[in-house]
Amino acid sequence: MLADLTPQRFEGTVWRATRLNQDPLAFSYNGGRWAPPSSYQSVPVLYTSLEREGAIAEIASWLSMLVPRPSKPIAVHRLVARATDVITLDAPALIGLGVNFDRYGERSYAAMGEAPPSRTQEIGAALSFLGIDGLIVPSARWPCCNLILFDNLDNQIEINDDGQEQVDWSQFLGQSD
Repeated sequence: MLADLTPQRFEGTVWRATRLNQDPLAFSYNGGRWAPPSSYQSVPVLYTSLEREGAIAEIASWLSMLVPRPSKPIAVHRLVARATDVITLDAPALIGLGVNFDRYGERSYAAMGEAPPSRTQEIGAALSFLGIDGLIVPSARWPCCNLILFDNLDNQIEINDDGQEQVDWSQFLGQSD
């Protein structure tokens, strides 16, 4: 079923929010919604958003769960991404692939040291294995889409010359509740 999807080329501006001084182009090996943790299967990913607020909402949601709660601002980066083969999956497509969209906003995916992976992690791992460069999916934290890039040589990602912006993520979180 995944192999039947038609990839499209993606070229455009995406946003990435990170902790201060973190490389915005560094792929994650820790797992997440679209990649199993490396303790199960290594699928390096770069999580980005098609909207600035989407990137902020994603990291703010994660930081708000940490104890103690971090107080430093985050860095928001504008990136230019080019990828040859990107699959777009909207809510109906995800449901058709077995994703429980009623629980999509929950963090119900496997973390480091846990198995088995969640359905979204299985989808991400399979697409990466098939040589797909990335995935456009609905954000679980903001009304926009995210671009998830797999560590593939066909991807080209550059930091936009505008540099980075510092944002008080806890203030943003308070405004978006």
